[in-house]
Amino acid sequence: MSTGKIIGIIVVLAVLGGAYWYWSTNAGPWGAAGTYQGAAMSTSSPSDASDTAIDQDAAAIDAQLKAAAGDSTTVSSSLNDKPVTQ
Repeated sequence: MSTGKIIGIIVVLAVLGGAYWYWSTNAGPWGAAGTYQGAAMSTSSPSDASDTAIDQDAAAIDAQLKAAAGDSTTVSSSLNDKPVTQ
């Protein structure tokens, strides 16, 4: 092997080793891998589980779903927009 190839291999190995060391010692702004906590789940019982509270929650969910459906309809109609002749 020529000395140019040997020097090239040494440089490539040094860069790869440096990159490996950097990524293994610095977790980055998002934290170390495997630290995802997930959504917090409450295991305690709800404070108000009466039929009235459940009906109010269901009505609120229905209102939000209807609003989302209206937004979806608006987006769908805007996608079907016809060009204006000039």
